[in-house]
Amino acid sequence: MITEWRERLLRWEASCERLGDSLNPILVKETRQSLKSRQFLVTFSLLLLASFGWSVVGSMMLMPGLYYRPSAAPMLVGYYLLLAVPMLFVVPVAAYRSLAVEIDDGTLELLRVTTLSPMQIVMGKFCSALLQMMLYFIVLIPCVAYAYALRGIDFPTLAVLLSLVLLAAIQLTIFGLFLAPVPSGRTGQLTALFALVGVLLVAEYLIGTQAIALIQQANAMSTWVRAFLSFSGVAIVASTSYVFMTASAALLAPACSNRSTRVRAALLIQLTVVLGLFGYVVVENLQFATSNQGLLGLGSVIFMILPWVGVGYAVYWALLGSMMASESGDLTPRVRRGLPASFLGRLFLTLFIPGPVTGLLFAATGAAIAMLFVSGGLYYLRPAGSPLQDVVANVSLAVFGYLVLLLTLVRWSAGALRRYAVFRPAVGLALLSIIALLCCIIPYGIYMVWADYPSRPTYSKWQLANWLWTIQQIGNGRRDLHWIVFSGGVFCLLAQAAFLGRGTLTQVLPIPERVRVEQQRTADDED
Repeated sequence: MITEWRERLLRWEASCERLGDSLNPILVKETRQSLKSRQFLVTFSLLLLASFGWSVVGSMMLMPGLYYRPSAAPMLVGYYLLLAVPMLFVVPVAAYRSLAVEIDDGTLELLRVTTLSPMQIVMGKFCSALLQMMLYFIVLIPCVAYAYALRGIDFPTLAVLLSLVLLAAIQLTIFGLFLAPVPSGRTGQLTALFALVGVLLVAEYLIGTQAIALIQQANAMSTWVRAFLSFSGVAIVASTSYVFMTASAALLAPACSNRSTRVRAALLIQLTVVLGLFGYVVVENLQFATSNQGLLGLGSVIFMILPWVGVGYAVYWALLGSMMASESGDLTPRVRRGLPASFLGRLFLTLFIPGPVTGLLFAATGAAIAMLFVSGGLYYLRPAGSPLQDVVANVSLAVFGYLVLLLTLVRWSAGALRRYAVFRPAVGLALLSIIALLCCIIPYGIYMVWADYPSRPTYSKWQLANWLWTIQQIGNGRRDLHWIVFSGGVFCLLAQAAFLGRGTLTQVLPIPERVRVEQQRTADDED
């Protein structure tokens, strides 16, 4: 009997060893270091003491109404505030510092010579942070159960609250991992750390406001609203987190590798998810508009929000497009061997090929899809002919034209600068800011000097380069400007697409037999 149990334990130990060997080595290393660190021990101990203290003090403050009156809300607010500090601040900062230290100390260079991919490095850091989150959650689970027993809040609302905290913590942690490899040098790392702390403090306030409102108005939402909010939160966080993780892995990858294709695929997935969720809300509210039983009951609110969604996506794709348009057009043989070689691959995957021209076209396509969705949503919610619909359509055309024109100028400027210096695509953000500012200042300054500084400036078509003033005029109802700007943007887009084949389709290189054998051997070793 003893021998049989000994054999079972040995088999169990061997299984555990095999499981440990199959885990990400970065996860194992980070877990051992983080769970022994002073930061984790202090945070975990303080969370234990604070949760116990609030359970006692809060219960005493609610006496004697605790026995006959629902008292879950005030207790749950205190537990949320205790949980939010380690989840939404300590863990993201620790994850950022963990990856930043690897970069500063040169450990990352040692990891690059191993078989670990950049995505595995980022995933190992994230899984270690996720393990810390789970431990903090375990501390508060008995306290949350105690608050639930005090009545005043239902289980679905409690699940939505905990999901909100977890999803926000995951998103902020991955944002910290994305921010770590962006700057270079001690000064850049310190600036990025201050920026991360600022973002975390703002997120703490915004998420805390929503969480406390959710606790205090627990019964105001229907079951379908809770289900939709939970599903949409998971979908948006998952897609956005994938964008940040692929971008972080691309920044950690060697310069000779393909850094663009996976990031663009992740951006396409994120665009599909966000617009799909908004489309569902639009359709759902329209179907139940007459009975006033829409999913959110906010048809008019969504009608007013959609134009701002279009503005946000225009700015979003302008920022992304500036970095894509600033990429280097010189592809290494390693990247060129991985380009699509078939006709169908070139037809459908051309926009995913690294390079400034394909990046500009990809950003313009994403912006066009978002703006078409906004215009379609407005026409779908309300009958055609609404003044707001016409204004949004005209402004969308002008914004698209200016976006393409500005990104074209960024691409030309970045190409000229690359003749004298090598820089990261993030420099495109600075180029976009400078060019957009000059396009507003120069025409307006010339007009003011030429007209002897009039007290009431009047717009003319000589100010078409001034995108801010022109869009303002279109928003005020002028109907002869948006087609001019849109036509200019489309002409630039088609002109660059006409020369796309010469720049991309001839770059495909066959894989040498030696490289093919080495890749097959590496794949067999991993299996």
